[in-house]
Amino acid sequence: MGWLSLIKVVLSLANALTRYARDRQLISAGEAKAVAKSATKSLEIIARAQAAKRRVRHDAASVQSDKFNTDNH
Repeated sequence: MGWLSLIKVVLSLANALTRYARDRQLISAGEAKAVAKSATKSLEIIARAQAAKRRVRHDAASVQSDKFNTDNH
């Protein structure tokens, strides 16, 4: 029965290592998904900010009448 117990322990260790590797892979995949989602959201925010910046009028009259323009003082 010594060999049978040894084989059982080895198979048990192999099973534990396999579960650990699978769990690490799932965690890594989840992290990658979260990073991709965050990057996509950041790019959308940047695109909206750039579009808003392009819509702003920058002619001389609009800049001179801007009370927040510190270049006039």
